[in-house]
Amino acid sequence: MSTREQITESQKVCDAATNCIVHLEYETSEQPPYEHYPYALIGPTNQGVLEAEISQEYKDQYGHEITEIAGISEPDAQRLVHSWNELPLRNAQLAAVLELADKLDAQADDKSRSLDMRIERAHYAKRIRRAIEDAAP
Repeated sequence: MSTREQITESQKVCDAATNCIVHLEYETSEQPPYEHYPYALIGPTNQGVLEAEISQEYKDQYGHEITEIAGISEPDAQRLVHSWNELPLRNAQLAAVLELADKLDAQADDKSRSLDMRIERAHYAKRIRRAIEDAAP
């Protein structure tokens, strides 16, 4: 799958989700050792799943914009929140870099430019695309 196809697929996922900034709500356990843990995602619309387990206090404060995630580790919860909030921006940034590479390719194909400039533009476009490919796991 090409990078552009990956961006398109990723953006479809983002567009289908609730368009909001997400953050974590924390709870502290009621018994020693009084652990502080991620309790819920605030932002995405809850479809009623596990809503009975969400306290009335949270329902009153957030309405249907709270989804319980108790049981997930804090690093995993942070990754979910970070991905939700940052993925649309990263898609746009990567698309802009690919657009720049396309412009460099167009300049490299422009016979009205000097040969040195055309070679240079083709070289930079290739380096940009290679950097993107090499960054992939």
